Amino acid sequence: MRLMLLFIALSSFVATAQDVPKLKLERYYLDLGQVKINSSKQWKVNVKNEGNAKLRISEIDPNCSCVKVSSFPEELLPKEAGEFKGYVKSGTKGDVMKFVSIRSNDKSGEQKLSIRINFI
Repeated sequence: MRLMLLFIALSSFVATAQDVPKLKLERYYLDLGQVKINSSKQWKVNVKNEGNAKLRISEIDPNCSCVKVSSFPEELLPKEAGEFKGYVKSGTKGDVMKFVSIRSNDKSGEQKLSIRINFI
């Protein structure tokens, strides 16, 4: 009897654990190489909801005004894919690392996209 109750409890836990969204970026690091001052360079990163519940992207937060996100999917159904698009524009001369924080209803927390740019 105890074994049966344990099996039922574990089965319901597994079913619940599977019904969650899971944000997965195609890559977490972009190297955009050299970008001339007073010019811009576009970038894009594919994203997928690898979970079994609707993913809601609530906030996109670049840590620098030189990094812009021009479009992103606000919602992705389970197994659905989309893409983040953006660009970098003029910054202080030099080789820098910038970040884009992505907040969603994925329980694993905030995700970060790292972007390396060498402004020349």
